[in-house]
Amino acid sequence: MSKPLTLFEVLRALHDERAEGDLVVRDRSGAVHRVVLRAGRPVAAKVRGRFDPLLARLRDLGALDERAHRHALGQLAQTERRAGEVARSLGAAPQQIERALSAQLRAALDALARRVDGTGATYAFEARRVAAAEIASWTAESARASTSSSSSFARPSPSRPNPSRPNPSRPSPSRPSPSRPNPSRPSSRVPDRLDRETFRRLARALHPDRAHGLSERERAENARALAELTARWHGLG
Repeated sequence: MSKPLTLFEVLRALHDERAEGDLVVRDRSGAVHRVVLRAGRPVAAKVRGRFDPLLARLRDLGALDERAHRHALGQLAQTERRAGEVARSLGAAPQQIERALSAQLRAALDALARRVDGTGATYAFEARRVAAAEIASWTAESARASTSSSSSFARPSPSRPNPSRPNPSRPSPSRPSPSRPNPSRPSSRVPDRLDRETFRRLARALHPDRAHGLSERERAENARALAELTARWHGLG
């Protein structure tokens, strides 16, 4: 009997397919978790029962002092502004916010792997377009999350079966068709109602200066996504 796939192995298969959509993970208790992918990269994760507030991470990183942290919590309770926007208005640097978001995403993936690996969890992939507003982290770290090992992820052995190939002996993610950017339809990649904070954060993350360590294919994908984003922001898409 073949060994069940780990979360990392499933993510790696989807990364190789440049999949876009949701990886739905059902653990043995029946709880459902989701990892959102764009161009094969994990860009957000929703792990049931996990509480990891961004503001607390920024405080621990020294981006917010105790007074600013308390004020930010009050702002969140009184407005509909997002945590990153509030933190920036109180002095947190964009690079610190991006670092915290990236660490938050990686911690969520690590926690999910510990929860489901070796437990008989099932995986299903739901292909869909992922809007820019859904992206929590789009950095080199989010790319490495599905291609490199960590304390929770072990690299798959070359003798392991291909995770994207159906196997009746165990559940496996449905094989997604590769996600290809469509320059003629930027609205399918970027939402019509794009707020300033999301535009600036994604523009910084997709800028060529941030492409160190990425492959040529990933650089090209970033360039296309940045063109999409800019066109939509200026009302040209």
